[in-house]
Amino acid sequence: MTSEHTATETGELLAAYDTRVRGHVPEHPPIGTVVERDGPLVSVHHGTHVVIDHTDTTGTNLADLVQGQQKEAARRTEPVEWRLHSHDSPGLAASLLAAGFTPGWERSVLVAPLDAIPGVLALARPDELLYWLNWSHTGYRFDPRRVGGPGRPEVPGQVFPDGDYYVYTTRDLRLGTFGHPWENTLCVFGRDLLDRVEDGITALLGEPTRRDGRNTGRVWTFGPGPDLS
Repeated sequence: MTSEHTATETGELLAAYDTRVRGHVPEHPPIGTVVERDGPLVSVHHGTHVVIDHTDTTGTNLADLVQGQQKEAARRTEPVEWRLHSHDSPGLAASLLAAGFTPGWERSVLVAPLDAIPGVLALARPDELLYWLNWSHTGYRFDPRRVGGPGRPEVPGQVFPDGDYYVYTTRDLRLGTFGHPWENTLCVFGRDLLDRVEDGITALLGEPTRRDGRNTGRVWTFGPGPDLS
C-alpha cells in the first residue's frame, strides 16, 4: 500500500469519525443528559458540565462560535469541555485559547473494526442480560438480542475508555471487557471471549501488556527492585 493510499484511507476514516461519531445526535441520549445541535456543534449537557464536539467547522466564524457556547454555558452555570482533535481547523485552537480555554490531557483516537462487542453479544446465553458500566455515570442492563439492528436501539456504551472506566460484562462476570482510561488499556476476560477476539485485537493493538494479570514486560511497574546480592 502506498503512502498516498494510506493518507487517503486515513482521511476517509477521520471524515467518517467526524460525521458519525462527533457530529451524531443519538436517538436515545445517555440517561440524565440533554444533547443539542447548533450548526456543526453537538453539546452534551450533563447538568454538572457540558462536553462540546463538532463536525467540520470550515467556513464558520470560529470566534463567534466559541463565544456563543461560552454564553450558553454561563447561562446554565456549566463548565465547558471542548473536544479538539489534531485534524480540526487550526484556527479553532487559537480561538479557544483566546477565549480563555486551557489545553487538557491528550487522547488518542482509534478508528478501526473491533469484534469485542459483537463477541460479548454473541456469547450471551439465551435469556441472559448484559451490563455496561461507566464509573460515576448511569449504566445499562440490556438484552443483547434486542439492540443493534434495524429499528432497534443502539448497543449502549463503548469499549475503549474516553476519560472514564468502561465495563461490558455478564452478571456472573463470566466474560467481558474493561477499559482503563489512564493506562489506555483494554482488558478482555473470559476464555470463550478471548478465543473469539484475541487474534483480531492483537493484530489491531499489538501484543498485550498483561496475561492472566501478570505483566508481559511491555509496561512499567513500580516497587522494590529485585535482590541482586
